[in-house]
Amino acid sequence: MKHLIAAGVSAVALMAGAAHAATTTPQVFTFSDIGNPPGGFNETFNVQQFDPALGTLQKVTIFSEATVSGSQGGENESTSEATITLSTSVEIDLSFQADASILGTPGFSQNVVLADFDFLFQNVFNAAADDGNTNFDGPAGETFDIDPATQFTEVNSEDDTPIDGFVPFVTDEATFLAQFTGLGTVGIDLSTVGSTAAFGATDVSSNFATDLEGKLTVVYQFQRPPTGEIPVPAALPLLATGLGVLGFARFRRKS
Repeated sequence: MKHLIAAGVSAVALMAGAAHAATTTPQVFTFSDIGNPPGGFNETFNVQQFDPALGTLQKVTIFSEATVSGSQGGENESTSEATITLSTSVEIDLSFQADASILGTPGFSQNVVLADFDFLFQNVFNAAADDGNTNFDGPAGETFDIDPATQFTEVNSEDDTPIDGFVPFVTDEATFLAQFTGLGTVGIDLSTVGSTAAFGATDVSSNFATDLEGKLTVVYQFQRPPTGEIPVPAALPLLATGLGVLGFARFRRKS
């Protein structure tokens, strides 16, 4: 009888089903600014919230990637030789505003930094005196390609220390899960700021081209509700009936 009861409990647990972890299809957003000097631009990505009908949201993961490429050109137009430095810097920030009502602080919102990328490209060359030809080449000028694989730093948003590589933003905090749950959207803000400089000679011409490209990916991890579930109170009469039939069979064998 003990074995039969154990089997009956296992069957109830099986019929009741078990919740399953699942992941939503990634939401992917891209951004770019091609061929322009890095002046900066802003953009907002509207991320679809997690639909609570699918289950219970457990984790939000946001991947951020960015690359900067292009070229730097400099030409010495002074009458003497010079050492010229060419510099391109780009900063990319991704963030969202935490909902004040969810944080429990009406009138106060929190800016949550998802990623802070700093790019700095510098090249130095020795230039001859002005050769009368501003072609960013030859003895008085030079052009360099910006290699997107070098001189990249992601900055830790808490203490501004460098991070090696792209680090995703991952949270399972209840306040953030609540903000990303619903049938609306959450706005993620992109901000870019850039600058260029050429110096080292009394008269220097420059030619900069900057290609900025990036991608934002949002993934939700959630728990599905049990499927094929028979509530335990409803299953108990089935178990009781089975035990009763077994008892009746044993009674008939004794009589």
